[in-house]
Amino acid sequence: MSETETLQEMSGTNLAYRNVVDHTAGEFTQVLYDDVTSDPTLPRTKAVHCAAFGHGEAVFFQVT
Repeated sequence: MSETETLQEMSGTNLAYRNVVDHTAGEFTQVLYDDVTSDPTLPRTKAVHCAAFGHGEAVFFQVT
C-alpha cells in the first residue's frame, strides 16, 4: 500500500477503544480513582459543582 492510499475496513462494533482494568477489592477504590482521573479517553464535564469537595469536573465511566 502506498502512502497516498487509505486503508478502510468494516467494524463489527462502534467501540473504538476499551480500557479493561482488573484489581483486587483492597486496591480497587484508590486504583479506580487514579485510573479514572488520568484516562483521557473518558468523557468529562465541567458543568458540575461538588458540594462536598468543591471540585468542578466530573468523569463519566461504567464499572462492570
